[in-house]
Amino acid sequence: MEKNTVVINRKTASNTKVIEINGDVIVPDIKPDIISVINTNGIPYIYKEDVNNGRVRFDGNIDTYVAYLADNGETNCGICERYLALKRSTAFNKWVDL
Repeated sequence: MEKNTVVINRKTASNTKVIEINGDVIVPDIKPDIISVINTNGIPYIYKEDVNNGRVRFDGNIDTYVAYLADNGETNCGICERYLALKRSTAFNKWVDL
């Protein structure tokens, strides 16, 4: 007689939660100053989840991208601006109640 293992997965909970992650983006000295922000985008990556006592802990990173209009420092040109972008990765861990 052959013994088989059967694994059954089922959804036990469902929840939607907005998690706010704050941080500063500092323009390096080698880049020109920001005149105005054109667009921002963030992509989260969850690499670990832990369920404990009705709570879930998420560990991950969020890659943020900032497109901006920069001052190139020239004062005698007709157009003294250009488009640049910054990328920053920020680690986070958050607990969410189920």
